[in-house]
This record gives sequence, C-alpha cells and structure tokens, in this order.
Amino acid sequence: MGTLAASSRQMIPVIQMPASSCNGHDNVGSPCSYDQTTSGNMTEPEVTLSQVRPLLTGPVICDIAARDPASGKWNLIGIFNQVAASRFPTQRPLSVYLKLADAVGTYRLEIRFVQVRTGEQLALATANLEISDRLASQDVGVAFPRVPIPAEGKYEFQIWANGMHLGAGTFTASYLGRSTDTEPPGERLNDG
Repeated sequence: MGTLAASSRQMIPVIQMPASSCNGHDNVGSPCSYDQTTSGNMTEPEVTLSQVRPLLTGPVICDIAARDPASGKWNLIGIFNQVAASRFPTQRPLSVYLKLADAVGTYRLEIRFVQVRTGEQLALATANLEISDRLASQDVGVAFPRVPIPAEGKYEFQIWANGMHLGAGTFTASYLGRSTDTEPPGERLNDG
C-alpha cells in the first residue's frame, strides 16, 4: 500500500481502487491490499474537525515522491502532465505531492482520482492529519500502486480537507503518438 506522509510523521492511508488494479504489489514492491467490503463508511471515533481552510500548493503528479530521511527534503521524480498509451484501458503507478499552509487542527484529507469526462471516482486515498503549527507548511506525498486509466481524456486528483475542495492536479491521457495542441509531448506508458 502507498504511504501518505505529513511533516515528519508517516501515516498509512486507506486507498480504495478496483481489485483488478492490484497486481499483488505496489510500486515499491510491498504487498498491496484493498478492502472491497467497505465503502468508506467505517466507524471512526468522534473528532472535532478544523474549520480553517488550508492553502494548497500543487498538487504535483509524478512517478515517485520520496522524502529523504536524512534531510527531510522531498524528491519529486518524473513530473508529468500527459500520459501516452498504446491501448486503453491501462493502468500505471504514480505519486501525488502537495503542500498545505495556513492550516491548524484535525483534518480528514482525501485525494480523489477522477475521470473528468464521466465524473467517476476511480481511486481514493484518505488519511487523518493533525496540524499543530499554523505558521508551518505541511508536505504530503502519496504513492498510488496502480491507478486505472480507462480511456483517453483528462484525469484529476482532487484534494479535499474536511469536506472543503482545495484544488486539483490534472493530466491528459492519449494514444501513443498523439498529443494535445496545448501540452508538450508526454511520456511513453509501457502497457505491460
């Protein structure tokens, strides 16, 4: 399963994706598991959520978002906004990095992966964050094992905190050899 990290603490999110998206391991070789019996309505202890709306920087979509344990710095490898595939549907591992500022209190963070044309939510990562210093920014990175990309088109990672939509990061999926007029050529996606 991917790891969601905020500040210096590591948190494990609930990532909901179709069972067909899991090949038995995530993108770093760890076993992945998806609970198909829950629909996100798990009973959690009553928590007072913050009403302070965080400021969002990013999100940045990339191949890998990794935090260096020695320096605490984030490394974003393979930043992209377009994916090319030889066939659809396809899937790929990827990471999302974002920074929250001007936040304080308890937050239920959701990163929703949505196909823009249909509005269908294809994957979801959730985590609870406790932010104590409003003046400090909070770095967050999540690795999605394999997101499904059912067709050509635009996809977005919507960022939500306590039911407040903070923004989104997008990418466009197209057939190999075809690119949009406004986007630079994308990376080649190996469909295997």
